[in-house]
Amino acid sequence: MVSGKSVTFKKSHSRFQQTPEMNFKLVHECRDRFSIDRMCRALNASSSGYIAWKDRPVSDREKQNKLLVFHIRAIHNETDATYGTPRITRELNDTGIPCRKNRIARIKQKMRLRAIAAPRKFRSTFFGGSSVWEIC
Repeated sequence: MVSGKSVTFKKSHSRFQQTPEMNFKLVHECRDRFSIDRMCRALNASSSGYIAWKDRPVSDREKQNKLLVFHIRAIHNETDATYGTPRITRELNDTGIPCRKNRIARIKQKMRLRAIAAPRKFRSTFFGGSSVWEIC
């Protein structure tokens, strides 16, 4: 029982379960130290699925995302990290790279890039050494 609610393993196991791609990457990284079959069994993944994943070519969308990562990082660095998602999207569309705001936001989030907000302008309430209340 967690905070007044009962949690069953059947419903909560998905929180701890990795995606198949994450499992296959782990198997691929550790393939020299452990047997592939044993790791796949421990991660509840199929070895045939790992082999199919390993031999699968990179998708067109992944290639496009890698190109967008390059352009987003270039724009981010050129503008001293002041451009947010809407301005980067507009910049890419103006240069002939078609993309949408949500896709750029998702890629920026994966890259952990954030725009630096411009400092707020300081507005003084004093005129020539006296406060506003003394003038009135």
